[in-house]
Amino acid sequence: MTFRVILRNGVSFNVVADDLETTISNLSGNLYSYTFKGVKHNKPCYLNPEDIIAILRVMSDEESDNDGKN
Repeated sequence: MTFRVILRNGVSFNVVADDLETTISNLSGNLYSYTFKGVKHNKPCYLNPEDIIAILRVMSDEESDNDGKN
């Protein structure tokens, strides 16, 4: 899967990984932590969760199953 990470300053980059696990703060509702599992391309070494405004799953590069239905 491809995940697009968008930062507060407008910079974005893609990470290719098997899965993404996130933890959301119960108090603020903001992203508290993240873990990309099985990274194949563009593994971030360190990224402050407070700098991330969005993580999107890019569907256009994935193969479809069941006759076009994902």
